[in-house]
Amino acid sequence: MFRCKGAQRFCRDESGVVLTETLLVVPVLITLSLIIIYFGAIFHTMSHLERAARIASRELSLGRADDETNGVLTACSLITGVGAAGGVSVEQIACDLAARAPGTLFVIATDGTSGGFGSEGADAVVQLVEPELSIVPIGVSPSPDSADVFAARVTLRMQRVVSE
Repeated sequence: MFRCKGAQRFCRDESGVVLTETLLVVPVLITLSLIIIYFGAIFHTMSHLERAARIASRELSLGRADDETNGVLTACSLITGVGAAGGVSVEQIACDLAARAPGTLFVIATDGTSGGFGSEGADAVVQLVEPELSIVPIGVSPSPDSADVFAARVTLRMQRVVSE
């Protein structure tokens, strides 16, 4: 047993023990909370991107919209909203649907043709890309060419819509 000779009052004094334990535990709890919030934001963003890409790809595959950029990765802020055939741009649809996701979005869409709607059986591809740094609010200018990106890509076959 440890004996405290000469400083018995100091050895029996337990004031400040709770403060010391709190100072050791609180930083760990705050770090875990921030990690949970960060990963929650990532999953929330990914669900928005996947939903937007799925809906936009369906619109493209059914011929309700046409691609504007024809396979070129473009920032959503640069999209005009008019497709190559003069109709609604599928990139604009995807960007509008994914607008709730934070940060800078980039979109790429193609239906296999450069001047109009794709033919039946061709692939209709829509991909939304968001650089990881655009989720973190620290004022970094992200690039879609970076390896650290979140991307949602959906490929569907072009279909012929039969009207009744």
